[in-house]
Amino acid sequence: MASAQTVQFTTLATFNGTNGSQPMAGLTLGNDGCFYGTTTGGGTNGLGTVFKVTTNGVLTSLVSFNNTNGQLPETRLTLGNDGNFYGTTLQGGTNVSYGTIFKMTTNGTLAQLFSFHGTNGQSPNELTPGNDGYFYGTTKQGGLLGSGTAFKVSTNGTLTTLTNFDSTGINSGALTLRNDGFFYGTCYGSGFDGILFKLATNGALTTLASFNNYTGTGPRAPLAPGPDDNLYGATFFHGNNNQSLYSGTLFMATTNGALTPLVFFSNTNGANPGPLTLGSNGNFYGTTGNNDSTNAGTIFKLTSGTLTTLFSFSPGATNQSGLYTNGNGAFPNQLTQGNDGSFYGTTFGGYTNGYGTVFKVTVIPLPPIPLTLQTLPGKTILNWTNPVFSLQAAPEITGSFTNVPGATSPFTNAISGGRKYFRLIAN
Repeated sequence: MASAQTVQFTTLATFNGTNGSQPMAGLTLGNDGCFYGTTTGGGTNGLGTVFKVTTNGVLTSLVSFNNTNGQLPETRLTLGNDGNFYGTTLQGGTNVSYGTIFKMTTNGTLAQLFSFHGTNGQSPNELTPGNDGYFYGTTKQGGLLGSGTAFKVSTNGTLTTLTNFDSTGINSGALTLRNDGFFYGTCYGSGFDGILFKLATNGALTTLASFNNYTGTGPRAPLAPGPDDNLYGATFFHGNNNQSLYSGTLFMATTNGALTPLVFFSNTNGANPGPLTLGSNGNFYGTTGNNDSTNAGTIFKLTSGTLTTLFSFSPGATNQSGLYTNGNGAFPNQLTQGNDGSFYGTTFGGYTNGYGTVFKVTVIPLPPIPLTLQTLPGKTILNWTNPVFSLQAAPEITGSFTNVPGATSPFTNAISGGRKYFRLIAN
């Protein structure tokens, strides 16, 4: 019997510029059951926002950035043990161009904790809580070598630079804390291939593996810890020596640096995947930014290295402002699982105004449907209980299976000729 599932997709909210526009990061689940996120544009000053959205789609803009307190937030918020959210902005702050770290309460009160000034980093990424009460992170650029830094910051804004990346560490991403007490991350190299690294809390940096055209290039952080203690991630480009930029891979990595590609993208099954999210059922879920048939992205499931496309965003068009518009969003970001088991996310563009959306996707596995056979003289009677399934038949167990025309339960099959195999498959 073929496995089956129902996928329900719902657009919960849309951005219109005033309440934000073009989010580039996924959502963070708060202690109140609501989701919190950032947009890179829109708001009162057009420099980005922080927002709250309920599971039924009520969206509230909490903060409008004004450059002094930061601008262009591109990363997910991090929920602290104190119930506050911590985040970063790509630019803005005291030094205008270098970015900030901020703290925000659930009612939208924002306090700037730190402003970068270049030498200690520039353009910070998503923060990761450590076991010692500090938040750990990286910057895309800046530092003593100009290629970015790794740092830790206290909840009152005291920042310590842990290491300075060299040219192999340009465009580092968010860090992932493992049970061994080390942080793991990836970054693009100067040639955009990238590396996998391990970072100790004292700043000791170890390069574990290098990416290439076969494993994929341009790794996307953060990495997702698996139930097998391995790390799972995505690369934005290449894979299987595919030179097309519309490609990418999903991979598994051990903590000692052994890289294993699991999925190669080639446009037809999606392209340019983002970071993975481990679901409560042990499967990984993720998104792609492009797809041949839609050019708007997909949502997928990864099970034991097998990729299943769950949803494809509908085709769209470019409006007069150059924004991508369609019916349900375009270019989805990283997924977050809610308390109800559904996955929530944002799209960078799409919908009627092209400013992006908030969506919900629910994967409902259908219960097993028993197919019973009763053998009588000259015939076999087949019974099943769910009309969502269709009956198929084939001369061999390996196929090819085709629908039995007009078959409903109970179905009577006259015994004649050679053997025949039956199965149920979801409509």
